[in-house]
Amino acid sequence: ERPAHTRANPHARPSCPSAPSPPTRNMSVRFTCDALPPNPELKTAAGLPFGCLVKPFAPLPSPEASTAVPARDVARCSNCYAYINPYIRWSWQSWRCSLCRTWNSGTERYKGRESDHHPELKRSAVEFVKKREYVRGPPSLWSKPSSSKPQPQMGPSASLRKITMRHPIYIFMVDVTGTSEAIRVIKRGLLESLDALPPDVWVGLVTSSSKIGFHDLRSRIPHVLNVRIRDDGTLFPPISECLSLDQIIIPLHSAKEFIRIAIDSLDAEDSTESGLKSPSSFDALKWPSIEPLTAQMRSVFKRFKENEGKEESLLPLHSPKSEETAKDPFKRPDGGSSHGPKGEPEKKTPASRQNGFGSTLRSLIDILDDATVDAADSHKEMRLSVRLVCFITSRPNYGVGKIPPPSSKAHHDLRLGDTSPKFYEELASRAAGLGICVDMYAACQNNNGVGLPTLKHLPLTTGGNLRLYNELSHQSCTLPQDLYKQLRTPHAFAGLLRIRTSSDFLVGKIYGNLTRDETYENIVCVPGCDSSKTFAVGFDYANHDGFVKGSVPVVQVAFEYTCIEKIPANEATAGTKENKNSSQEVGNTASDGDSKIGKARYAVVTRLRVITAKAETARHLKDVYDSANPEVVITHLTHQAIDEANKYAALKETQDLLREWLVDFLVGYETYFKKSTESFSFKEAPDLKEIPRLIFALIKSSLLRPEDLPHDARVHLHSIYTSMEPDLVLRGLYPSLSSWKSLDAIGEKDLPLTKISISNEPLYVLDAVSAIVVLYTHAAFEMNPPIQFPPKAFGSELAAHIKRLKKECAQLSPRVIYVKVGGADYVHFECHLVEEPSVAGDGYAQFSESLRKEVLEVMEE
Repeated sequence: ERPAHTRANPHARPSCPSAPSPPTRNMSVRFTCDALPPNPELKTAAGLPFGCLVKPFAPLPSPEASTAVPARDVARCSNCYAYINPYIRWSWQSWRCSLCRTWNSGTERYKGRESDHHPELKRSAVEFVKKREYVRGPPSLWSKPSSSKPQPQMGPSASLRKITMRHPIYIFMVDVTGTSEAIRVIKRGLLESLDALPPDVWVGLVTSSSKIGFHDLRSRIPHVLNVRIRDDGTLFPPISECLSLDQIIIPLHSAKEFIRIAIDSLDAEDSTESGLKSPSSFDALKWPSIEPLTAQMRSVFKRFKENEGKEESLLPLHSPKSEETAKDPFKRPDGGSSHGPKGEPEKKTPASRQNGFGSTLRSLIDILDDATVDAADSHKEMRLSVRLVCFITSRPNYGVGKIPPPSSKAHHDLRLGDTSPKFYEELASRAAGLGICVDMYAACQNNNGVGLPTLKHLPLTTGGNLRLYNELSHQSCTLPQDLYKQLRTPHAFAGLLRIRTSSDFLVGKIYGNLTRDETYENIVCVPGCDSSKTFAVGFDYANHDGFVKGSVPVVQVAFEYTCIEKIPANEATAGTKENKNSSQEVGNTASDGDSKIGKARYAVVTRLRVITAKAETARHLKDVYDSANPEVVITHLTHQAIDEANKYAALKETQDLLREWLVDFLVGYETYFKKSTESFSFKEAPDLKEIPRLIFALIKSSLLRPEDLPHDARVHLHSIYTSMEPDLVLRGLYPSLSSWKSLDAIGEKDLPLTKISISNEPLYVLDAVSAIVVLYTHAAFEMNPPIQFPPKAFGSELAAHIKRLKKECAQLSPRVIYVKVGGADYVHFECHLVEEPSVAGDGYAQFSESLRKEVLEVMEE
């Protein structure tokens, strides 16, 4: 019933001049079934998951969907606060919410209601502007202020007033306790990926070992300020006495060459070349006591302020008084040294393998937490827009956050659980609350790994990426390519996600790399999100009766995020002018850059994306089967299976649950259509035919296989599969196999993954997402002329096909492996033939036969 003050005349003619055109289907929200079961009984009979997949930052269907409309001007329901959308119903100047069916009064904006002028009434996915901040010229934290302006006050946040907390910040944290090969790969990845970053972000570089190294990125000569980590994890001296955020980051576009020099100076801590190549360092522990240390360091940073804008480094690295003091700048007047008593050599504990990763990470988050001061333009506390890219090369074993090596019993345990202290889990929750996205790249050849079952909370909770690299050779390691692809992909910072549904059903559990907001109910924090990241959402009925007759299931996703947008040349001057009289809440504001620079170069924008999706209500069970989306069903089940395995630390039990689900699904299907289960043909619903095969592949995959697979490798796979798009999930579980008659002629596609498929064709290409394997059979070498191994014809159709496959995966750079039948590397191809019997279990033929018998037994009961 409509409220009395908005009740319209029931006999009046609607005043809508023209009905908006039907919205195009948006792939950002995909239901497991386009026709949802109307009640719990029909849902149980169907056996399919009740939910959807959400890609909140997926590319919009058209550029027109990204509007300049202020978010505050868009009408919202007075009851459920849903945004107005194409599925609402109009009656004169009132509209009924498509979610809760509440009538609302129309605002001034919707008097005409032409859909061309109101994109929210025409498009199911549309973006609005919540805040826009134009930045003029190249901002610099260290630029010397004009003499006409008062000198800024000293303090951790004084110079940070020139950059608000909304500006995206990238901090690279490198663990240098690993091998030289690992550091070499990381350096190559960082150097190649600098060009992938937006030019107007801020960058910092920190190293981790038994001490924390903060790199000074303002000088051509790289320097590092080292702060020692004590055994208990505390720092000496405290980090608050040394640094603040504005002293460890720098604008990328103004110091890219200096950043390259600093990255190139990185070396493994135990490297024999480190003495020749390492940057000069200022080691705090060599001071004789804390009092002169803190006083001296305060003096150092005061000199930083007095010499702002100068290129040379001001760290007191060497004493210029004499050659003797230059050799030991910490020499005491009595002839002794802080290195040790007079006449005695320094007693130094070997620390080449002491990895204080947890202490370093906690210190960085402390610095970022301290920087959440009132923003200069709004005087309101704001969430950070930080991407913390961590590279770890060995297991943390020093300071806080130590991860003990796995015992032989744990290594062979069938359960996958985190038995370490909850240090990293709590740190991840804190980072997510601040808006910090943590990416984790592990480069380690050690069999003991780096402890990803414990470290996984950092990227999974904050919306980051987790990658593992065991092959560190130049040809095999894809870390540089993956890093470049990830940094180049459009990225949403400080995301907040809210999912609303019609009043007949509710949002249950959300699966993926995210975390619940601790302050607001039903809000999910996604500190980092790219265009391919996918979340699985489960639904529950609001009551036992299910959907009200005549109701339409509607889901609305509201996603708020911050990003950098380039300002076109013709808008730069206009944007600068608008800064003077703009709104601080929504619209355009300016940073405190130098006013002499003039035009705005880019804008830091907070956008609100609203995606509204409508499903149908099934009348019969056949409607559910006919409208099912198999790729969404399998992806949803994959999310649930991984969550079950991690939550209850049970792999074998999760496999059994998947098999039980498949049996129940087949029993429901066969019972409804009264089939004899001689074979699962699915003639009545052909789209469901591949579900048993894909469930078999999921059960047999490394995601859930309880064999002797390193925990780090399994966690890596779990992270990838809980963020990939549905088509890539299916291809990863059941790779695509095609035959090739030559380098320029493709044969058959989508071949079964059996040895029988390998027949007389010379080439076979298998795409398993993380690897593309090209198999040469004997026929390839018997041709006239024989096909070259490996091929060097980069202009061939096969090369173009491989290039397309690599481009389709936005999150990974698959390795391309060329193998021969019967060769030493043939195992790379054979391990993907999932339908063949192997050490991982029976083949698909045996699985289907045992499954058929089990279904018959259940149906007879």
